[in-house]
Amino acid sequence: MQRHINVLQLERFCGLPLKMTGEEKAKYIQDMKQFYQKGLQLGGKGSNMEVQLATPYILLAILVAMEAAQDTSKLWDIVLELEVASQKNKHNSQLSLLLLKLYATLG
Repeated sequence: MQRHINVLQLERFCGLPLKMTGEEKAKYIQDMKQFYQKGLQLGGKGSNMEVQLATPYILLAILVAMEAAQDTSKLWDIVLELEVASQKNKHNSQLSLLLLKLYATLG
């Protein structure tokens, strides 16, 4: 799983998601959410304080969704996704910082 995450993060750093069409971005986001759910199942039912190894999947999905968002209603959907993810992993600073950024953007 970690190798897969590393490859996806390298693709993101190289700008691959920026070159995708709207349909491809939607499929990419959906795939990342599915990988996240499967990763949570593999991680077991640990404590909220433990680091969730699948968190990078939802972060990638959210970052691409933020780039693809056209209006504030989609940004609110992203905030909801972030809130759910942060409840499963309360001590992840990246999730918290993204939430702060979105709340500041939305007002």
